[in-house]
Amino acid sequence: MERMPELTREEYMRLLYAAKRLGQERIYFIIKAMCGIGIKIGELPQFTVEMLHSGGGELCLKGTRRMVQIPAVLQRELLEYAARNDIRTGTVFVTRTGQPMGRTNICIAVKSLAPYAEVAEEKCNPRCLWKLYKKTRKEMEEHIAGLLEQVYEQLLCAEQTANAWESQAENEVRTIGWKG
Repeated sequence: MERMPELTREEYMRLLYAAKRLGQERIYFIIKAMCGIGIKIGELPQFTVEMLHSGGGELCLKGTRRMVQIPAVLQRELLEYAARNDIRTGTVFVTRTGQPMGRTNICIAVKSLAPYAEVAEEKCNPRCLWKLYKKTRKEMEEHIAGLLEQVYEQLLCAEQTANAWESQAENEVRTIGWKG
């Protein structure tokens, strides 16, 4: 089985820049939602203005339910996008006729950015955006786990210094024979 190419964070940024430069606001925000929140292409019709107002919500795809949180900065941007496009309720990403964007149209729109973003066409698809989201989250969680271990080690050292059975200072006092 051939391995799917991986989109880098830099390439993702170039895709956003290309969409912005070309005036493709809707695809710009679809890409941001997919990679910034982790929304899958099949979940986009469930991504609503109401969810934006509440800062997150539940999505269901193929019988699997999961909660998503919308980062505050993206929440503000998406609410402004919805207001500019007179989308007051329901699905955020809709066609001119008000229907949810279709999978095929989204894939074509993302792929059309490839030459402008100087990103390989095979990397310009929703699956690669999802993989970048997952990879970024995993790297952040590993980094946080490492920081957590460091902080815990520091806590234990501080406790040891303050509450050891026999601290180094007590040993030194005994060694020189001082009695308090």
